[in-house]
Amino acid sequence: MRTDSCSPIPRLIHQTWKTRDLPPEFQALQRSWIERNPGFEYRFWTDGDIGRFIAEEHSALLPVFHGYADPIARIDLARYLILRRFGGVYADLDFECLRPIDGLLEGRSFVVGLEPEEHGGLAKAVERGLPRILCPSFLASVPGHPFWDHLLDRLVEARSCADVLDATGPFLLTRAHASYEGARHEDGAAAVTVLPPELLYPVTKEDCWSGRLFDPVFWEQATRRAYAVHYWEGTWFRDTAGLGAGLGAALPRQVAAVVTDGRPEGARSPMKAEGAKAEGLPLISCLMVTRGRRALLEFAIDGFARQTYPNRELVIVCDSPALPQDDPLERAIRAAGCPNIRLIRVNAAGREGGATLGELRNIAVDHAAGRYVCQWDDDDLYDPCRLQMQQRVLAAAGAQACLLGRWMIWWPAEDRLAVSCERDWEGSLLCEKAVMPRYPALRRGEDTPVVEQLRRSARVVRMDLPRLYTYVVHGANTFGAPHFEVHWQIATARFGGDRCRAVLEEMGKRLPVEAYRRTALRNAGDMGAGPAGAGIEVEVAGHLGAATGLGSAVRGTVAALRASGLPVTVIDMPLDETHPVAMPAAPSAGSKSAAGAFAVTLIHTNPDALRQSLNASRPDPRLDRGRLSGRFTIGYWAWEASSGLPDPWRDCLPLVDEIWVPSSFTAATVAPHVPVPVIAMPHAVAAPQAPPAFDRRAFGIPDGTVCFLTLFDATSNVTRKNPAGLIRAYCTAFPDATSDTLLIVKAKKLTDGECRTLEALAGGRPDIRIVNEPWTAERTAALMAACDAYVSLHRAEGFGLAVAEAMACGKPVIATAYSGTMDITTPDTAYLVPCHTVMLEADDGYYRRGTVWAEPDLEAAARLMRRVVSHPDEARAVGARAADRMRTRFSPQAVGGRMRDRLSVLMASRLCPPVRPPLPPAVPTQEAGRGGGGSGWGTERVLVLTPVKDAVAHLPRYLDLLGRLDHDPSRLSLGFLEGDSRDGTHDWLAARLPELRQRYRRVTLLRHDCGFRPGGPRWAPDIQRRRRELLARSRNRLLSGALGDEEWVLWLDVDLVDYPPALPARLLAAGRDIVVPHCVLPDGRTFDLNSFRLTGEEDPRHLADGVFQPPCGVGRLYLDAFAGEGIVPLDGVGGTALLVRADLHREGLCFPPYSHRGYIETEGLAMMAKDMGVTAWGLPDLRIVHADH
Repeated sequence: MRTDSCSPIPRLIHQTWKTRDLPPEFQALQRSWIERNPGFEYRFWTDGDIGRFIAEEHSALLPVFHGYADPIARIDLARYLILRRFGGVYADLDFECLRPIDGLLEGRSFVVGLEPEEHGGLAKAVERGLPRILCPSFLASVPGHPFWDHLLDRLVEARSCADVLDATGPFLLTRAHASYEGARHEDGAAAVTVLPPELLYPVTKEDCWSGRLFDPVFWEQATRRAYAVHYWEGTWFRDTAGLGAGLGAALPRQVAAVVTDGRPEGARSPMKAEGAKAEGLPLISCLMVTRGRRALLEFAIDGFARQTYPNRELVIVCDSPALPQDDPLERAIRAAGCPNIRLIRVNAAGREGGATLGELRNIAVDHAAGRYVCQWDDDDLYDPCRLQMQQRVLAAAGAQACLLGRWMIWWPAEDRLAVSCERDWEGSLLCEKAVMPRYPALRRGEDTPVVEQLRRSARVVRMDLPRLYTYVVHGANTFGAPHFEVHWQIATARFGGDRCRAVLEEMGKRLPVEAYRRTALRNAGDMGAGPAGAGIEVEVAGHLGAATGLGSAVRGTVAALRASGLPVTVIDMPLDETHPVAMPAAPSAGSKSAAGAFAVTLIHTNPDALRQSLNASRPDPRLDRGRLSGRFTIGYWAWEASSGLPDPWRDCLPLVDEIWVPSSFTAATVAPHVPVPVIAMPHAVAAPQAPPAFDRRAFGIPDGTVCFLTLFDATSNVTRKNPAGLIRAYCTAFPDATSDTLLIVKAKKLTDGECRTLEALAGGRPDIRIVNEPWTAERTAALMAACDAYVSLHRAEGFGLAVAEAMACGKPVIATAYSGTMDITTPDTAYLVPCHTVMLEADDGYYRRGTVWAEPDLEAAARLMRRVVSHPDEARAVGARAADRMRTRFSPQAVGGRMRDRLSVLMASRLCPPVRPPLPPAVPTQEAGRGGGGSGWGTERVLVLTPVKDAVAHLPRYLDLLGRLDHDPSRLSLGFLEGDSRDGTHDWLAARLPELRQRYRRVTLLRHDCGFRPGGPRWAPDIQRRRRELLARSRNRLLSGALGDEEWVLWLDVDLVDYPPALPARLLAAGRDIVVPHCVLPDGRTFDLNSFRLTGEEDPRHLADGVFQPPCGVGRLYLDAFAGEGIVPLDGVGGTALLVRADLHREGLCFPPYSHRGYIETEGLAMMAKDMGVTAWGLPDLRIVHADH
C-alpha cells in the first residue's frame, strides 16, 4: 500500500461481495474503479474475509456483528471498521467511477457525500425529519479518523433498531455526523468533508429505476461534474432478477409519443394490440439493403443478432455477386450465429449503375415473411431493445407504423455526437407490411415519399427515444458532408470533445462504439470519405511576429488550423515590438482562391488594431474592404468586461460575417450587442516542446524557495490585471520576508507612476520583485518554467492566456473564479479564489463607468498561496491535472478540430439552403389574431415599468441603458414604484423627473411602503410566499397607477447591467402577447429561473406555503436548455425583462398575490394567461445580463 503526501487518505480502494464470483452486471463497474485510478491498490473483500477480519481485530463487536438479522447491516459495520483500520476508499459495487478520484481526496482526511436532495422528500426521511442524508455507499478516510469512534458509539447504541437505515445505514450516518464535534471544522485532522450530491450522487433512485438514465441528454447533464455515479441497485432490498440490461440502463417506463391517423374517418379505430407473450408476438422482418460496405455491415448484422425482441428475421438484399472465396458478407452472417438471417442476391448486370436503392428496398419487402417490416440500414448502430421498444409503442398506440422523432447522429472521425432535430426519421420505420407503400425507383431519398404516403393513409405513431438508433456519418453516406453539417447545426443537443467521449462511453455499454470507430477510421479511405474540411481555404491575419498576448494567440490559431488539416496562409500585421517573434512557418496569403473553395479570412486582432491597419497610409491590400466583402470574414476578438462594447467594435462590425471570442463569458457579453453570430472559440495553447533557455539560477531564484509568478502587459489595463491585489495577498500570506517564498511581478509598459505604486505596496521587501521591461518570448517562457506557481487575481479576463500557458506547463494556478478563465480552470485543476462583483464608478480606459468586474477575496487568495507552500505534492498534482486538461481540450489539435467543424458548418450553410426546425405553432385562440400593431417596431407606444427599493447604486446604469435603446423615446413612457428604501431612492428619482420628462413620453413616480425587510437572504424558501406576494401587489399597484394609452408594457429590473439597444424591437418582433428574453449572470449562467418549461406534472411534495418551490432543475427546463431554438413556449416567466400586450392587463391579467394553481407573481401571471388562452414565450438566444448579488 502506498500513501501519497498530497493527500493523507491512502490510495487504496475497498469493495465487497458475498464471494469471489462477482455477478456479470457488476464486473464492468468494478473495472471502472481499477482502470480510472491506476495509482491505487485494490482490495476485494468477501463475506468470509470480513468475518475473519472482525474476529481477529474487533472481537468485542462480534455480538453486534452476528446480532444483525439483515446481512447488509453486517456489511455496513464492516466498511466502517475496514476504513477505520486501513483507511482508503470504500465504494459499493453499484457505483461507477467516471474519472480519477484524486481531486476528491486531496487535502482531506474524511470524505462523505450527500444523497440527492429529492431523497430527503421520501417517506422514511420525512418521518424522521432528515431533509439531507449522508450516504455510506462511498466513504474515504485516513486510518483511525476520530469520526469512526464517534460513529461506532452511535452504532452500538442503535443496534436494536428494526430498520437497517437507522441501525447501520444512511440515517445512522447522518445523525452521527450531526452530533459530531469535528463536523464544525472545515480543516484539520478531525474534519469531515461533506460533498454536494452532484459529485457522487448526481441521479436519484427514481432516475435509475424509471429508466431516465436511458436518455443520453439527461445522463450527460447529470454527470457533467460527477466523479462517480451511484445506480441505487439496492441488491439487499430489490429483486435484481431481470436486470440483464445492465446497471443504470433500465428501459424507460414511459415514452413520449404522438399519434396521427391518415385513414378515412370511418376506419380510424385503433388496431388491436398483440399479445404480450413471446409466442404471440408478431414476426418482424428487418430489411437490409447492402452494396458491399464490407467494413461496417458486420456491426448492423451483429446489432440484429443482439436484439431482445425474439420473433424476428433479417432479410439482406445485395446486388453484388459473391466472391469466390471467403465472401465478407457471408462471413459476417456466419459470425452472427443467427439462423433467422436470409441473404438474397440480386443480379443487376447490364443496368448502368445497377438497381436503384428504392428498387432494392421493394425486393426486400417482397421477400419479408413477417407481419411487420423494419428498415435496417447496413452502416448504422442499433440499441438491443430497438425492436422491442418500437413494437411495444406501436402496439400500445394501436398504430400501423412507428417512427423515431429523434435519433443520435455520430461523426466517429471528429469526436462529435448529436441528438437530432425533431422530424420523421425515415430510416427508423417499423410498419405493417399490408399498408407499406412501394418505394419509388430513386437512388437516394427513396424513403421520404414512403413516409409521406403513410402519413396520409395510415395510423402512425412517432416516439421520442433517440438512443434506439445511432446514425453514423462516416464519409460514404448517401448524402454528403454539407447535409450532415446542417443537421449538426440544428440538433437538439450536441456533444463535442470530452463530453462526446463521455456519452459515447455510456452508450458503449450497449453498443460496440469503440470497435465501430476503429473500423470506420481504418476504412475511411476505402469508403470514399474525403478529408474533413475539404474545400475550405483559410487566411489568418494578425500580429504574428509580436511578443504579446495577441501575438501568442494568433500563432496558436495558425497552429490549430494547420493541425486540423486545413490549408492556411498568413497575413502579418506588424507591431512596433522590441523583441519580435519568428513568424510561423506558413505561406503568405495570396490574392486568389481555388475555384469553388470556401474562402475565409480570419482577422485575429482586436478592432482598434484592425482599424489602425485599415487607416494606415499604406494599408495591406489583402485587407482591402472590397476584397474582404468577397470572402467570409471572421473577427477573432477579445473583450473582458461583462457589459458594453467599445466604439472600435461598432466601427468594424460591417467588415465581419461572424465573430469568434475566446470564452463563453465573452460570448454572453458580446452577443446581445452585435448583428452577426458570436461563437466561443478558445485559444489554442501548446505545451512547451523544448527545454527552457534559462534555469532558476539565471533568474536568481534560490534553491528551496517557492516562487510565485504573475505576468501582464500594462496596456491591457493595470486595474483589471490587479497586481496591487496580488501584492497585498502575498504580504498577508507571508508577512515575514524571509519565509523561503518569492513573488515575481513580471510586467511591461508600466508607467512610472504605476511602477512606483506597486513598489510602494511591496515596501522594499526583497522577496517581492517587480520587473518592468520587455523580454523575448523565450526568456518569458523560461521564467514560467522556473516558477512554482502562477497567480492571477484578475478582475476580469476574456480568456486568460497566461493562466492557460501556466496550466499547459503543469504549474498550479491560483486564479479569480470569474470570467473567461472559468472555461479553462476547474476546482480539480486550479485553486479558485472566491470573489464578488462590483461596478466601476468611473471610466477606466476602454471600460466605462458601470462596467461589472470581480473583486477577488484577498484573504482567500492568501490562504491558497500558503497551501501551495505547505502541500507541495498536492500542488504538483493540481498542476499535472491542469496540464492534462490543457492537452485534451485546448491543444492545437483539440481547438483546431473545433475550428474546422465550425468552418465546415459555415460552408455547409452556404452550399445548402438553411434548415430550421419549425417554430412551435401559435395557439389558435385570441392570441393568434391580434397582429403586430403599429407601423414599425420603433413606433409602438411602450410603457416601461420598474419597482425599485434601495436602488440608488443601480439607477445610473439603469437610465444609461434606457438611454441607449433604439426605440423612439417619444414613444416610451416610464413608471416607477418606490417602497421601503433607506438609501434615498425616491428623492434621487424625484430630482431627475424634469430631465426624464423632457426625454420620454410620460414619467410616473409612485410610492408605497410595505414594511417588509427580511433578516436573511431574499431567496430563502420560508419567505418566498410573503416576498413574492408583496412584489406582486407592488407590480399591480404600479400597473394601475401608470398605464395609460400604451400598447405594450415592458417590465424591467432595476439591477440589469446590460442588454442590447434593440431589446424592445427584438421582443416585439417575436409577435407574441407575452415574451421574455434569456436573463443571465455576468459569467453566462442562467439567472432567471422563473422562466421555465415544465417537463411533467409538478411534484406536490415541492409545495411550500401553497407555492411550488422545487429544487433547481427538478421538473423544469430553463431557457439555457433551448439554445438555438429561436422561440419556445413557456409555463412560467420571470420579471427581469417581460413584455406584455397592454390589452391583456386591461382584460384582467395581473400578477396574482396569491397561489394561482400553485404559482404566484410572474409565474402566476403566466398560468393566469394560459387560463385566458394565451401562451407565454421565451427567446433563448436573446440574452440580457443581470447583476450578480
